[in-house]
Amino acid sequence: MSKTRNSAERNAWRIVEAELAMAQERYAAAGLAAMRVVILHPRSRQVGVAFYWTAGAYEGLGRPRMAVTLYESCVAHKTTGRSIREKAEQRLAELKAKAE
Repeated sequence: MSKTRNSAERNAWRIVEAELAMAQERYAAAGLAAMRVVILHPRSRQVGVAFYWTAGAYEGLGRPRMAVTLYESCVAHKTTGRSIREKAEQRLAELKAKAE
């Protein structure tokens, strides 16, 4: 990833890295990869999806309260696409139902 030309490309690769780590159940690595987008490039078009993958990582780590906060950030973020927003809303509803 260090040879990529611009931040947009690096951020796209970070999202792929997060997805792969989630598939491998390496939740801490997934959350770290996704949060790098949010922290290092807060104006990136990938921030909404980065919140989504970070929330999933926190779920995997057994931290549902933080996952709820991150899913809410995902839903509220202007760069979140419709399909990711719908998935985040679904996970949010499920987590809130479990908490009750």
